[in-house]
Amino acid sequence: MALLTAADFRSSTKIWPDIELAGGTATAVTDATITSAVTAATRIVNKYCRDDFEGDTTTAGTIIMDGSGERSLVLTQRIQNGSVTSVAERDADGNYTTIDSTDYRVYTSLDSAGTDPYADAVDVIEYIAEDSTWTEGVLNVRVVAKFGWNTAPWEVKRAVALIVYDMLSGKNAGMHRASEWQTPNMSFNRAEDAFMGIPEVRDLLEQYRQFTVAVI
Repeated sequence: MALLTAADFRSSTKIWPDIELAGGTATAVTDATITSAVTAATRIVNKYCRDDFEGDTTTAGTIIMDGSGERSLVLTQRIQNGSVTSVAERDADGNYTTIDSTDYRVYTSLDSAGTDPYADAVDVIEYIAEDSTWTEGVLNVRVVAKFGWNTAPWEVKRAVALIVYDMLSGKNAGMHRASEWQTPNMSFNRAEDAFMGIPEVRDLLEQYRQFTVAVI
């Protein structure tokens, strides 16, 4: 499901007073153009945060990971609702053996609604038996589950909206973003590392960045 719709950018129904794209005229931005921009901006945000804010709530996905050689396996994607469909390990001949669901427990980084992250939490599948470990190896553990967020947080939606607005707001081709400026009473210097050149976007997304990358 898209994080935002074209209606979110129209004056009558827009959800933020400072983000609006006019409609209804021959030169206006069309709904189709906004929809395409939302798709592109969401992809940019997902990549930057190494996350999936458009989690599929109906279809399970698959990730293939390296076995940790330890009791716990830290996942590279968030699990929805703490529910895993199956976990299997691959042997040297390439054959997978499914692990009985009663042999492990799942810890998730999102609350039960899949809309709010627990502080500093990661998604983990842990063997219940203390003497059991995941076979150490390369791409030898397969996890099937519904991954990603059930509903993206407000900060992420606003970041996507700001990027879309920046893409489509019709800046003159000769215009550039100012990196510093001055008023009679004060000087300003914008951070060089502003994501997409928009400082607020970086600030909104910083708390949602993850530092692990899904293998598959």
